[in-house]
Amino acid sequence: MLPITENEVEKACLDLLGMRGWYAVRVLCGQFLTLDKKRRVSGPPRGTPDYICSHPLYPAFFLEAKRPGGKLEFSQKFQIEAIEQGYHIPCVVVDHWEALRDWLDRFEEE
Repeated sequence: MLPITENEVEKACLDLLGMRGWYAVRVLCGQFLTLDKKRRVSGPPRGTPDYICSHPLYPAFFLEAKRPGGKLEFSQKFQIEAIEQGYHIPCVVVDHWEALRDWLDRFEEE
């Protein structure tokens, strides 16, 4: 059996979020060249979690998906700490959809 990829974890998490009424938006980080190649547009800093998730009944949070056993890079650890401490926005890092399910169960109860 092939190992589970980060993309598969991400897809399963997005499916779960959608079933529970969460709207997840991909956060594209870094710099991007415009189509006319005349300007650079800056997104959030490198290391910002993959998605910001919002719901009409609960506070927003950031989601970072990893392959099973995957580890955060230094820039990701730094950004997650900055977001949580500086802005008091929760960030969850998961390597399986069930981990997100369990986290959401607790988060939605609070």
